[in-house]
Amino acid sequence: MLAGAAAAKFILAKPVNATMDYGMRLAGMANTAYSDRDVAGRIAGKTELNTAIEKAVRLGGGTRESAATTLDTLIAAGTLSVDDSKAVLPTLTKASTASGADPTELANIALRSMATFKIKASEIPKVMDMAITAGQAGGFELKDMAKWLPQQMAAARLSGMSGMGGLAKLLAANQASVITAGSKDEAGNNLVNFLAKINSQDTAQDAKKLGIDLSGTLSAARAKGIDSLQAFTLLTERTVSQDKRYTTLKDKAAKTKDGDEKKATYEAQADIIEGSAIGKLIQDRQALMYLVAALNNKDYLKDVEAKVNAAKDTTETNYAVIANEAGFKKEQAVQEGDIATYKGMTQLDGPLKKTLDLMTETAREYPNLTAGAKLSASALSALAAAAGASGLMKLLTGAGGAAAGAAAAGAVGTAAGSAATGVGAAAAGAAAPSLLARLSGAVGSGARGLLTTGAFAATMPAASFAAAAPAATAGTVVAAGAAGYGIGSVINKATEGTAFDRFLTRAVNAVYDAVTGQKQHEAVKLVPREPVEVNVKITTDSHLITAEVSREQQRQATRK
Repeated sequence: MLAGAAAAKFILAKPVNATMDYGMRLAGMANTAYSDRDVAGRIAGKTELNTAIEKAVRLGGGTRESAATTLDTLIAAGTLSVDDSKAVLPTLTKASTASGADPTELANIALRSMATFKIKASEIPKVMDMAITAGQAGGFELKDMAKWLPQQMAAARLSGMSGMGGLAKLLAANQASVITAGSKDEAGNNLVNFLAKINSQDTAQDAKKLGIDLSGTLSAARAKGIDSLQAFTLLTERTVSQDKRYTTLKDKAAKTKDGDEKKATYEAQADIIEGSAIGKLIQDRQALMYLVAALNNKDYLKDVEAKVNAAKDTTETNYAVIANEAGFKKEQAVQEGDIATYKGMTQLDGPLKKTLDLMTETAREYPNLTAGAKLSASALSALAAAAGASGLMKLLTGAGGAAAGAAAAGAVGTAAGSAATGVGAAAAGAAAPSLLARLSGAVGSGARGLLTTGAFAATMPAASFAAAAPAATAGTVVAAGAAGYGIGSVINKATEGTAFDRFLTRAVNAVYDAVTGQKQHEAVKLVPREPVEVNVKITTDSHLITAEVSREQQRQATRK
């Protein structure tokens, strides 16, 4: 019975700890989101945020944790109101499921789109459709855009690109950049460098030395509806088109299908451009490689841009395909379980907080109790290791008989507790076939013992005790050692005859009766056996505690 209660305690530990961790996260988010509210208002805000997170997971997939991180990112940026952040969240979780991109990185795309490209919050679903469509048209997918688009948009804004139209051109440019790059990251970096170069003052000064009014040329192009990317590409083409070497290589690249040969042709074109007047403006090989991609793939750029502008319901369609899979449905079931667990565990919020407050106060009021509990736990671990040298498997499986368990448990009692606790431990060993069961039962009953006060024990049902017990392990070591193992002479001297001593005795008995449905004297029946003397030597060296049991005594205990 006690072993079962201990097992329940460990099973409940995970959901209880997860609930507390998630609650802490919501509290931090509420402080940021509702900084204009008082304490009660912020606590109420936790529920509002949790509702938004659960809605996003149910509508878009993913996990509660990733949705919470994404919402936190949106709120902390300050670009969106709290209500707009909650409204956008399901779009981002759904786009994440549809594309495999991290929803937090998608949040950064949304934030940069609004802050830099002046895109409205209501247009974010369209932004996601456009981005996914661009990724399907080329090799630069949404998860790659999530990494590179924010800094690309910042650089593109300096050259006058903005709005949904500017975003479409930037998305198409990334697809072209992949053609001359060795990897997706290199493609994103090439475009970033190119955008930075055409907008830099150094480039404008270098152009001026060559008799080119770069800023004026780009401004005139924008007035005609030509973006800076395209304008600089046209300027380059006019400059290098008179070089027959360049035109020959460009024709060769158009006809070549072999990947390596095509790449070599692009590299040769970059060499020619680098040696021209344009090379004096773009003194960056990575930026030049994007320029080569744009010069050789103008029709491809136009085609991708057209598809991106026409994108509609791309996210919904991709999501529907993923949502039809058993793996997705399994994850949804897991998340619903977590949601239900959180709601169930929050019903224990009041008793749990009272329990933890009690344990904290107890540890502060009885510092020797805390020290003794840690000493006891350490000594018990060392003793278990020493006893394992002889007959460990028999003790664990119960094959060595009840007397072996009684001897080992009695030794623990002698080492870690008072004479009364040692007798109790020996009796438990005599009645139970497994040392693991006996020890776990001791831990379980010990943890529950300190969770109880006089009034609390009288009103709290047994099921609530079992649910609240994991707080012991989360809060402190005290509960695990205090009533289970016995605390040793240190605690006896510190608490003997005090109100705490009387409280602890009543609490253990009351909780034991509530959990097992038996009176404590009825549960343990001593079986007379020939006494076996087991001497335990405990020595301390700095922070190390060593427990020794002679091999001969171990063998005697096993035979008995």
